[in-house]
Amino acid sequence: MCSSDLKKNEQNECANRIRKYTKRPKLGICIISHNRPKHLNKCIEHIFRYMDVPFDLYLLDNGSSDNETKIIIADVAAKNENTNFYSLKKNIGCVAARTMMLFQMDNDYISFIDDDIFVRENWVNPLTYILDADPKVGAVSGVYFRSDSSYSHSMGGRREVFSGDH
Repeated sequence: MCSSDLKKNEQNECANRIRKYTKRPKLGICIISHNRPKHLNKCIEHIFRYMDVPFDLYLLDNGSSDNETKIIIADVAAKNENTNFYSLKKNIGCVAARTMMLFQMDNDYISFIDDDIFVRENWVNPLTYILDADPKVGAVSGVYFRSDSSYSHSMGGRREVFSGDH
């Protein structure tokens, strides 16, 4: 897993250079997908529908063999300037993909959401409120609902907690 394995489209590269010199949204949301286009599409739809704070969206195609996942990710990135799109030729697993994406994200708060998670209204506000209110809090967790209506806890937190910069 090295940066040469990461395929960025040229528009994202240009946008990333511009972003270096502008203020970033506090929140970065990362979705990693592998061969689940229907789930991914609904997951992204819910994020855009229920977000009421500025955010950056980071999408990684983790070596999908289907073209539909790649098309969805490229389409979302083309339509939304706050979206960064990455693609791997080979699936490197969820943990390695999240670790790799952590180094691509430069937001203060980071949330990893699985592609079968459908967020609901006001999902992020309690999490960011806690992080904003107390600088000693390094990570928070919320409940997210999966496509099959089961739920899962997912974690988000301060950049330095995930990257070891503390």
